[in-house]
Amino acid sequence: MKKLVTYLFAFIVLSSCTRHEVNEYNINPVVVNADGINKENLKSSDQFITLLYTDLYETSISFAELNKLQRLFDSFGDKNVIIERIAQNMLNDPLAKIPNDSILRQDPEHFIKNTYNVFLTRNPSEAEVWYIRDLIQSNSSLTAKEIYYSFITSEEYKYY
Repeated sequence: MKKLVTYLFAFIVLSSCTRHEVNEYNINPVVVNADGINKENLKSSDQFITLLYTDLYETSISFAELNKLQRLFDSFGDKNVIIERIAQNMLNDPLAKIPNDSILRQDPEHFIKNTYNVFLTRNPSEAEVWYIRDLIQSNSSLTAKEIYYSFITSEEYKYY
């Protein structure tokens, strides 16, 4: 009787198992690289000031102005604070080439893409475009000057 129960149990267990079909999808691997991720070299003070001046004024900085700003930059301990101060002063200068806020509102995608190319020398990802466009559309008091300031003081702008 024990043998019969054992055979019956083994038969039930073995007959209840079925082969499961596995679906495999052959997908080609995709390498995703974030633009700007390979920027490893910190800009020197003269590189930072020269590029910032060129980005905002669309012209080369004079030697006297570069020397003055470089001495200021190098004499200050907290580089983030001095970068913020220099950026604020340049952005408040009426000679700085900052787009009108109406351009920001009329064509935010063009403004965003252009800003990425000017300051970060790369194209933005779709997520970056979406985020900043949503920020512009949801905040009517946001200005082009404030967006420029955020790019200038970003970590990515400090590297090349």
